[in-house]
Amino acid sequence: MIVFISDLHFVDETAGKQNIPISAFELFLSNLKTHSENTKNKEKELKIVFLGDIFDFLRTEEWFKEKEEDRPWGNNTENMKKRAKIILDKIAEKNKDTFNLFSKDNLEKTFKDTNIETIYIPGNHDRLCWMIDELKEKVMELLGLNANNTNNFKHSFFNIEHGVYATHGHIFDNFNYEGGSSYTDLDYGLVPIGDPITTKILAKIPSKLIKNIKLKNTLSSEDIIRLKYNFREIG
Repeated sequence: MIVFISDLHFVDETAGKQNIPISAFELFLSNLKTHSENTKNKEKELKIVFLGDIFDFLRTEEWFKEKEEDRPWGNNTENMKKRAKIILDKIAEKNKDTFNLFSKDNLEKTFKDTNIETIYIPGNHDRLCWMIDELKEKVMELLGLNANNTNNFKHSFFNIEHGVYATHGHIFDNFNYEGGSSYTDLDYGLVPIGDPITTKILAKIPSKLIKNIKLKNTLSSEDIIRLKYNFREIG
């Protein structure tokens, strides 16, 4: 059985508390366990493919601590890499209970007598995870990835046995993919206009606006919650 899960957009919460609660993933794994136990195959196998935008390196205020050239759309500097590591560490801390669910030990304990495997395919909001080697080890730890699995950190996933081909899909969005039709690493590494738009507009403006509204006490708590939701829907 192959299961795809994408666009979780785990964030460091500096630009808003938008993380999915652990209860959703507990239910998700519980349902997977039920399906796995009911399978007719004697040799039980489960592949969980994380299909991009699992981590969100754009919806954060951390980049405003760096100069323009040290941001994801800058010159790929050492400062950019260090800041990306800080963001990933904060994401891990804010979602540590959820990531514990996907640890190798917990998955093997949950899915006994099942050959379980997790695979990670990056998207556009977490493209830094395959571009920066320092991030890969942390990602492997958080998602319970096998270091010897060559499917990890590729731009697509395919399985001949199941007749499946999957990719994150941002290549079909001109705002989030700047490369050509050859789909090489060089293509995927080009910075799309969606990166600065997400950080400078969808992360910065809502945060600044909400803080200003709270200071002036011009809206009720209910209206502020509604305003936050509307901004999230934009992205």
